[in-house]
Amino acid sequence: MDKNIAQEVNFVKNLANKLRTGGYKPGEYQNVILPFLLLRRFECIYSETKKDVLELLKKNPNASNEQLLHKSNCYFYNKSELDLEACVRSKDVKKDLKKYIESFSENIRTIYMGETDDDEKYFNIIGHIDRLGKNDILVPIIKAFSKYDLSTKRINQVQMGHIFEALLKEYSENEKAGQHFTPREIIKLKVKLLLDKYNKNETPIVYAGDFACGTGGILSCIHDELSTEYGLSDDRIKLFGQEIVPSTYAICLGDMIIKGQDPSNIRMISTLQKDITVPPYAKLQKDNKRDMDFVCENPPFGEPWGKEDNKSDYGANPNYPDDGVVRVEDKKEIKELNKRFIHGVPTRSDMQMLFMEDAIYKLSDKGRATIITNGSPLFNGGAKDETKEIGNESSIRKWLLDEDYLEAIIQLPTDLFYNTNIQIYIWILDKNKSKDRKNLVQLIDLSAKKNKEDKDGYFFKTMKGQGKKTKYISEEQITKILDVYHEFDKFKNKEIQDDDICKIFSKYHFYYKEVPLQQPYRRNFIIEKERIQKIIDSYDYDKDLLSQYLEQDEDILTDKEKKERDNLIKAKETKEISDQCIKILNKNISSKKWVNKFVFKKFLEDILNNIENSKKLINNFLVLLSEKDITCPIIDNKGNEKGSKSFDKNKIELDSELKDTEHIPYEMDIEEYFKKEVLPFLPDTIYDKKVYKIGVEFNFNKEFYKEVKLRSSKEILEDIKKVDDELKKLEDELYG
Repeated sequence: MDKNIAQEVNFVKNLANKLRTGGYKPGEYQNVILPFLLLRRFECIYSETKKDVLELLKKNPNASNEQLLHKSNCYFYNKSELDLEACVRSKDVKKDLKKYIESFSENIRTIYMGETDDDEKYFNIIGHIDRLGKNDILVPIIKAFSKYDLSTKRINQVQMGHIFEALLKEYSENEKAGQHFTPREIIKLKVKLLLDKYNKNETPIVYAGDFACGTGGILSCIHDELSTEYGLSDDRIKLFGQEIVPSTYAICLGDMIIKGQDPSNIRMISTLQKDITVPPYAKLQKDNKRDMDFVCENPPFGEPWGKEDNKSDYGANPNYPDDGVVRVEDKKEIKELNKRFIHGVPTRSDMQMLFMEDAIYKLSDKGRATIITNGSPLFNGGAKDETKEIGNESSIRKWLLDEDYLEAIIQLPTDLFYNTNIQIYIWILDKNKSKDRKNLVQLIDLSAKKNKEDKDGYFFKTMKGQGKKTKYISEEQITKILDVYHEFDKFKNKEIQDDDICKIFSKYHFYYKEVPLQQPYRRNFIIEKERIQKIIDSYDYDKDLLSQYLEQDEDILTDKEKKERDNLIKAKETKEISDQCIKILNKNISSKKWVNKFVFKKFLEDILNNIENSKKLINNFLVLLSEKDITCPIIDNKGNEKGSKSFDKNKIELDSELKDTEHIPYEMDIEEYFKKEVLPFLPDTIYDKKVYKIGVEFNFNKEFYKEVKLRSSKEILEDIKKVDDELKKLEDELYG
């Protein structure tokens, strides 16, 4: 951290220590310190034009919002003559401080006094003012902030952003693993990768967004990079963001206002529920959609999503509930409404790939995105079932490759985040890849097991970490990582021989064919005690729970309890039938082995014929009384054995217990693969080379796997002998 920034952060942290005497716990400090820090920054920025606004109000007390904003030359204003210093001198500090805050323009009032539909506060400043006043620490706090010079002449926007982020880091370690503060160096790496192709002459105004923006750290970094590295003025940078947590949204909104960004572009709306680049939220282009030049985000890891998160963006269909993309296989109309997610939906437990689809949808034809995920989006979800209306994670990955949007994936080390030590990945997506990268994907592996953990590596490890963060990436190492990314052609042409770090693949390398395969039904059947016990165990049920339900009145049971009770009653009835069958089976115990399913089934039907409803259980008995046995003959679906004249080889009886799938490289012939890889080991395998599904996955472990040469037994024995000799020597020294 820059020395000057560290001094500012320490100054603010020392202010926070005043809260101890007011009964605040360390975890609550941010609820006071951050709002007051923002308030003082607003005050310092506004001080230059405050007189102009007040003069306008004297001349025209009913001046419009637009007129006041014009005079303030900011995205906010304040109608009061008060400031923090005046509030300190006031006879009624609490009253005047509240009045001062209430006099701000609506966007600032929302940050400090707004609340959600669920009565969840943003900054809840009024409550804290009362609490601080009650504990006699309100005046010391606002007095300290009133003397804190946060003017742009002393602290520029970039520095202010760094101060904010450093303080946020202090308070981020207790967040749950799925919702986290992204470390500054990771943000910087992502943003540099994001802006890698940016040409300020081709794109005079930049539209960039983070639609899981949290406190706005990524947006701040984009702003800083475009300002400092590319020399763009604030009016050429248009930032957009969405966030659903009121307190973090308030911080982000305040930070964006400080940076001169339009606050209407930062919304507290679920990204999966509403798209702020379309009506009524966006200031529109001709095509009624605001396209992003860049999207950079870190969506929550492994967080669930559901109906409330995925309502339609384009209005409700009168024939169906407005439940968005939630498993809408049979709802074609809703599929059409949700244009962002038509390429697939992930499992309900993880929303990461919905953000990826959303990011691509928001990009312009030349747009670019960098997105951080954990490992799940690389491989979750099998090949798409073509009978389904909506695909899964694999379908989304296939779409990214089909459209050639995926440029690279970078695997970063573990232990980079403050509150989770999981492996993370940067996806680089580009809707207009350069010619040399067309139909190719670059994989870069910077994981701990692959690289030196010193100055020559791509990260360094510290003795003492912060939370779970024990690894850091320096400025020099960011440059080294960017060099690996930029040396794409050298890796592609094998000019650089370093397969441990970077590999270039055809996009088709990641496709695979999922071929279903089955085995003939080959089982033996014996009526013996051990196998009968399996039947007894399989029909057991919770007798005590059923008794409890039966003793309760119908009216007090919930629908769920009624359903469970009814299922238990059915289980009891089935158990009674199975008990009768078991009595008959016990009378027929013998060592006789049947090898034909149909013959044995007929035998069971005959001996259980007098037991009512026993036929419903026979198929289950066939499974429980059988064992796999490859010595049994192959039969067709009528019980004819292989080798007999009546055997139909096209209707072989298949074992449902032995269903499996084989993943075959996309460009490899299925017939050739089976002859080489499957049939030599399972010669009776049945498959259809015309029946398969296509999937896509990215497996870093497989792609960067290096075979470890095992030590010879001679070497191992020599080491054992050495240890044994050392032990004997120690014993001799110990016992004389």
